[in-house]
Amino acid sequence: MDEDVSESSASMEGPREIKSDELLEKIRSQTYHIHIIMIVCSFSWAVGGISIMSSAFYDFGNSTMTTISDEFELPEKSILREFAASSFMVGNVFGGLISSVIADRIGRRPVMLSCTLGLAVMFIFSSFASNIYFFIAGRLLHGGSGQSSWVLAFECTPTKLRSVTAFLYGIGWVIGYCLVLPISMLSYTWREFMLMCAVPVAAFFLVAVLLSDAFIYFGLSMYSTDLAGDYHVNYLLLGLIELPGYGLAHLALKRCTRRFVLCSTHMSAALAFIFLIFLPAGSWISLTCWMLGKLAITVAYMNIYVMGSEIFPTQLRNSVIGICGVISRLGGVFAPYVKTLSRISPIFPLIAFGSVAFSAGIIALSLPETKDKSLDESQTSDTDQSGVDETPQ
Repeated sequence: MDEDVSESSASMEGPREIKSDELLEKIRSQTYHIHIIMIVCSFSWAVGGISIMSSAFYDFGNSTMTTISDEFELPEKSILREFAASSFMVGNVFGGLISSVIADRIGRRPVMLSCTLGLAVMFIFSSFASNIYFFIAGRLLHGGSGQSSWVLAFECTPTKLRSVTAFLYGIGWVIGYCLVLPISMLSYTWREFMLMCAVPVAAFFLVAVLLSDAFIYFGLSMYSTDLAGDYHVNYLLLGLIELPGYGLAHLALKRCTRRFVLCSTHMSAALAFIFLIFLPAGSWISLTCWMLGKLAITVAYMNIYVMGSEIFPTQLRNSVIGICGVISRLGGVFAPYVKTLSRISPIFPLIAFGSVAFSAGIIALSLPETKDKSLDESQTSDTDQSGVDETPQ
């Protein structure tokens, strides 16, 4: 009699719902599709690297390149020069928010592909600007092409491979970051530079079709061309230092708690910037501190993406990550003005970087720990409870 009752209860409850994490763990060693998804989606960060870091060169470039300031006859202290760089981030604030919400509604993949195509199109559009205001408008729209590839790859990744996803995305970003330099050196005008930047962006879009703490980071990257010494070498070194940074992020995410990694890396970056105040500009030890600061903030930047994706439930993940991205882009909006601070005093950028990194390290201690926890697929606890209440007795 008891067996009949238990069988009846089981039939009324229906089959057990299998969560995505359980399914991914079962197929992890049996298919290469997961790895393809991670690799293809990581290309989008290479696209993002080219799109964002182009701001470091179209108004600087090499000694023979005609810049926007040259063509539009902008004074050296014109505020329009900085706003031309920050306009991309302003557009990213709104584009990131809108595309993230749409991705939660219609799906990650169509949004990722359309946004990647949009980046290539807006490079071409901006290259035909007839004045500085037209160019700023183009960069504003350029930044509006948000991305949702991180969440797509993360949701298709088993728990034990999440650190690999972070590593692959880091490699993609460094590829895009470093490609900007040779493109700049091969360009004679800023218009050629923008058009040539569109080529690899379009190539990454085709690959995707065929296969399927921000202020510090962007401030450091854009400020690299103002450091003492050869600006080409400085830019390249501060980009290449991210490769060991993403490798270190992979190891740290695998072996240490998320909160410890986030706090320690921000504190390490803050210490590096504080030491720079007391070091002579242009020395090898000064450049080493810059690179260590960039290394630490690279690890922190990747960790926060992983941690944020693990905190929020599936139904809200893309929207919330999009909102977080919007907030981080506000830091990117102010990043170009770090150069303005250096005109007042060479230690002001260091104080800005150090204080922001230190504050972020303190705030990180208040975040919940998410290491080795399954992705939350619930909507609300009330829904779960109502489901229990409605179970037939």
